[in-house]
Amino acid sequence: RFERVQPNSSYRIRLRCLTKEGRWGSHTKPLVVRAAETPTPIELCIGETFASYSWSRNTEESDAAVEYELRSLRSSFERVKETPLAADSKKEIHIDGLTSGCDYVIRIRTLLGDVWGRWSEPESFSTHPRCNVTLAERGENFLTVQLANKPASTPAHVIVTKTEGSEVVLDEEITSIEDMRFRISDLDADCQYHIQARVWQVNPSSGFEGWGEFSHPICAQTLRSVALQVLDVGEDFVQMSWRRALSMTAETNWVDLKYELVLGCIETGDDSVIHREVLDTTY
Repeated sequence: RFERVQPNSSYRIRLRCLTKEGRWGSHTKPLVVRAAETPTPIELCIGETFASYSWSRNTEESDAAVEYELRSLRSSFERVKETPLAADSKKEIHIDGLTSGCDYVIRIRTLLGDVWGRWSEPESFSTHPRCNVTLAERGENFLTVQLANKPASTPAHVIVTKTEGSEVVLDEEITSIEDMRFRISDLDADCQYHIQARVWQVNPSSGFEGWGEFSHPICAQTLRSVALQVLDVGEDFVQMSWRRALSMTAETNWVDLKYELVLGCIETGDDSVIHREVLDTTY
């Protein structure tokens, strides 16, 4: 066995014999051989928590097994795994259990006969980032969130938890989200909620399907109800004023477009003596 040959290189081998009289014979005709090429990793599919790779050479080789070495560029994570290959197996490796939004380096080598080949050149890749949730709009009884890093045709799983008491008010799989926005309704005014989401991921190479990682939770607070104040009361009139009472954690004023004003009489039972939409904050 010749050692220290270079991958993907051609060599000429000649042989001659030494007779018992001590004389060398003629060289044989050169036999040209070419060393196998080191495999090159080929990216097939990347997700939040998985990666699929294949490998190629200029000439076809009968690989008996494949081994990959995976390292993280941000942590001490390292994994080495060997996979046997049948004669009709696809030249693919499927890696799961990864972390979203992380950078990795992979290299592979194959078993030719009973000898492991050289490691390939390192190939770097990054897993997809997890879903990101941001607050787009809020009201007294609703919150509208926007989902980023979400493929348009994939479902999302949204969980909303009331901060006080940790009550789950929404745990729902959303199959259709227009403009990546989703409105959470029927909430309590002036309450804080934690919101997080995850999206469905599919690996067409391995057939794997499953949920990705949950987004980092965001804390959002609904608006307080409008506060009414009586300015003056007469025999046939009532002067009212109102304003948006800000929550203690609110950073900026929320602009109201208009108000709906309803005046009802208790004695007569008429709940709509006056029913108007106004733009001002006094009436």
